Amino acid sequence: MTKKLLLNEAKDSNLVCTPLFMQTVVSLLNSKTNSTLDDRLLVPKLAAWVFADGSRKGGPRLSCANGLWVDESVHLEPSLEQAGGNAYKAALNRVDFKTDYEEVTTRVNSWLDKEANGLINSALSPGSVDALTRLLFANALYFKGDWDKEFDASKTEKYDFQLLDGNLIKRVPYMTSDERQHVHNRV
Repeated sequence: MTKKLLLNEAKDSNLVCTPLFMQTVVSLLNSKTNSTLDDRLLVPKLAAWVFADGSRKGGPRLSCANGLWVDESVHLEPSLEQAGGNAYKAALNRVDFKTDYEEVTTRVNSWLDKEANGLINSALSPGSVDALTRLLFANALYFKGDWDKEFDASKTEKYDFQLLDGNLIKRVPYMTSDERQHVHNRV
């Protein structure tokens, strides 16, 4: 799946795709028949932990939202609908892709923008959803944390930001530091 994404859909662009997200999609779609017992037990536990609102007092904020848009002509097994809503916290939306695919694109982009606190405003480009679409799974991940020791803003420097194909996008500010940075999780 990752190879296909990187070689086709994400070619010459920037892409973030997490293994947990891919496992969530596969496990959700296989929730009734093809998944192993380990998958059925492990993934909902991971989902409950990751998809919970992580805004603990003094800690970082981590939130993840899943949305499932299904064409009204598609019959879903009750177990899939239940797994989507309960274990994976996926909002299930019945839509008409055949006639309203442009509106669905707008709705999904609006949902992603809301769930990512205004940071994702157009994940689906025009034409990425069409009358042949039957199922769309979207995931929004939001993280906000504070540094134990803030970066010195005067050490911000601009560098070229380039796509994988080497085309220059623009000069962007990068945080720099002469100190060693350590990352750890405080629970």
